[in-house]
Amino acid sequence: MMSLLITVLCAMSLAVHVWMGFALGLSVDEAHYALYALHPALSYFDHPPLVGWVQMPFVFLGGFDWLMRVVPLALWGLTAYLLFSFPTHSPPPLSRLLDGRGGLDFSSAKGEATYTSPPALADSKHIGVMTVILFLLSPVHQLLGLALVPDSLLLPLTLWVMVLTWRLSSDISSRAYWIWLGLALGLAGLSKYTGVFLALGAAIVLLPTFGASLFKSRGVWLAALIAAVMISPVIAWNAQHEWASFAYQINHADGNTNGWQANRVLTYSLVQLVAYGCLPLLGLVVFLVKLRKDHAALTRLYLAFGLPLMLVTLWVSGKGAALPHWTAGAWVALLPLSAMGLQHVWQRSTGITRKAMRAVLCALAALQAIALVALAFAMSTGGHWQGQTVAGSVAAETGNPFADLYDWQAASVKARALQETHHVDALAVGNWTLASRLAWYGRPSKAWALDGKNKQFEMWFGKLEYGQSFIWVDWSQMPMQKPVGCQKLESSSYLGKHSQFDFYKCGRV
Repeated sequence: MMSLLITVLCAMSLAVHVWMGFALGLSVDEAHYALYALHPALSYFDHPPLVGWVQMPFVFLGGFDWLMRVVPLALWGLTAYLLFSFPTHSPPPLSRLLDGRGGLDFSSAKGEATYTSPPALADSKHIGVMTVILFLLSPVHQLLGLALVPDSLLLPLTLWVMVLTWRLSSDISSRAYWIWLGLALGLAGLSKYTGVFLALGAAIVLLPTFGASLFKSRGVWLAALIAAVMISPVIAWNAQHEWASFAYQINHADGNTNGWQANRVLTYSLVQLVAYGCLPLLGLVVFLVKLRKDHAALTRLYLAFGLPLMLVTLWVSGKGAALPHWTAGAWVALLPLSAMGLQHVWQRSTGITRKAMRAVLCALAALQAIALVALAFAMSTGGHWQGQTVAGSVAAETGNPFADLYDWQAASVKARALQETHHVDALAVGNWTLASRLAWYGRPSKAWALDGKNKQFEMWFGKLEYGQSFIWVDWSQMPMQKPVGCQKLESSSYLGKHSQFDFYKCGRV
């Protein structure tokens, strides 16, 4: 029954993903990382290269929007599978009976495996189902299954590193586990700089278990060597570019300000509740209060991979620099604990209290499901669901976060045609968030981001030099001050489904 339930839920979610993958244009980040694949390199200005490398075959096949959604969808499905299987596929010592009902207990980290009776495995399956449900009800995790960003790569990698670390906590003599751990950490380092938190999590688990003897194991040095070799392209690229990527990440995390404000942390925490739902936090609190002492090793494992990144991101949010999806990997690491806490609430209460608690959990789950439906509806309609025409509501639509999933492909193609007609050097916009779609859909034209904040576009297309000309693209959702000396191409405006694009010829006339 539980397997059928999770199959139905995943199938429904998969169907929505596939439908939206065909219906929507690429978002800002999707287009930016697709450009990574279009311009292969050892690394890039703002992130390591794996997010672009994995898309290269799909760019070679034509780079259609739906093709660029294959990798994130596969990663999303793999993450769901790992979340479902992790509680029952843990290494020796698997568990011992916690009570007559066969609850899992990971409190012991030594000794031989004691496999539980069938009722215990059924209980574990319930935890796996609950974990996947929490994952499916998370808006951010659903979005990461649609749009490929570095955090999409870190979701399954986080769980893989956790499994390997748990296995090594029982036997550090296994060379195979150390090799796989080195590969996993290397891939994490090629995905995003916060992949270092996975190495930190492994250290937090293994060091208290083995102490100084850990460093006497050849395996740990073998894993470190493998990981170092794998991330060497990132080091080499930064060495060639004056460590530009590291400097950018430090400045980005700093928020370009020295002021830290507690109210920003509170705001970010509220955003987290919207982005991931209240159920994971509720379940985590229940587990830490009620079950932590009975599952000491399990608690250490999950908190080691979830808590450091969560705390650092919360601190960074005080400078106004954190984005909601930065904690996606941390939440994935904590979801099994949340599931165990929620299962405890579901089963242990009695009488009217039991009914009340179950009603609360169902209501919170329903709210998250409604939020997901609303999000899907807003994205599928471009946030323009009242039937107005663009001509009458462009001003009202300004700032609509969903409108930029539409119209960019046709507008960029038109901008490229105007470039050829007027014999100008490139296309241009005000910042990189606009340039990513313009460069992707207008390829192979050059696209300049004239604010110069993201140096990656200068690396790809060069800087605007004296005497050069360009087509300036003015988007109704984010109007910007135009460069001096621009002439509007009056008859060339593009009126899309949700936005209007105006074009200007700038520079040498």
